[in-house]
Amino acid sequence: MRKLIARILGSDVVSENPPVCIDIGASGALPSEWRLLAPHSICVAFDADTREFRIDDSSSGGWRRLVKLNRLVAEKSTDAVDFFLTKSPFCSSSLHPDSAALERWAFSGLFEVERKVSLPAVSLTRTLADLGIQHIDWYKSDTQGIDLRVFASLPSGMINHVIVADFEPGIIDAYEGEDKLFAVMHFMNSRPFFVSDMKIWGSQRIDAAGLRSLNTVQRRFVSSILKMSPGWSELTYLNDFSGAPDSRRQYYLGWVFSTIKKQDGHALAIAERGLRIFADPVFEDCRRASLRQMRARYPQLALHVLRRGLAKVFGR
Repeated sequence: MRKLIARILGSDVVSENPPVCIDIGASGALPSEWRLLAPHSICVAFDADTREFRIDDSSSGGWRRLVKLNRLVAEKSTDAVDFFLTKSPFCSSSLHPDSAALERWAFSGLFEVERKVSLPAVSLTRTLADLGIQHIDWYKSDTQGIDLRVFASLPSGMINHVIVADFEPGIIDAYEGEDKLFAVMHFMNSRPFFVSDMKIWGSQRIDAAGLRSLNTVQRRFVSSILKMSPGWSELTYLNDFSGAPDSRRQYYLGWVFSTIKKQDGHALAIAERGLRIFADPVFEDCRRASLRQMRARYPQLALHVLRRGLAKVFGR
């Protein structure tokens, strides 16, 4: 499978117009899912640390081209945006934390604002244009409350051609005026995407008074003694390829990205449709590879069926 993916990514069709991966809120390492893509792809990563304006544009880090910009991304460019630095750097945002709502949750202390700074913000559309980038293939954002408004600021045609879109929207009231999970899903519902993955994360419903009633050990391990309630989601959309036939490149990357996301049924459908439209034997290789991936799971399926059968026999 890895060899086939490398062959597709190294083909003239893809090499002449390399995949573009966007990471907004790129503190820490880039997604491990991108390792296979990196040598053949362009990555643009944004970090809101703007203490010194810097643009790094190089072929380092294993990428064909890696652009790092330490600028806050917003729906439009502006010279000054309030940015709230919180006790946990992973909770800092251009939106003020909703302190009144958060006080009912065990992790509320992470959102305590330590200071407010004024930062310049850049538009994603304008930045990509300045870099000479006209499309996005894999979009990932973790912007602490503004995932949707940044994504929705892109031109409609660019949005509809995104193959993978990863978001991290909130469920509870963590920030004032934030883009929540239901808003993201409503926006994406009318576009050619389907939900591929949804992982729910959260905190424990207990206020400061309740926490003070616990001893030191109980407070430290509160996540082990109290039920977690949903607080935010890691949400992945895949393009459903329901639109009119596009380019061979789009189908190549659709199969590769779906395979990386372990959506082998969708990858199979893309390969079969690509074979019909383009009569390209590469899609036959993709079709067979997707089927092999599914067949490789037969032993797991057999074990699952056996366990269910034994459970019925022994009444468990």
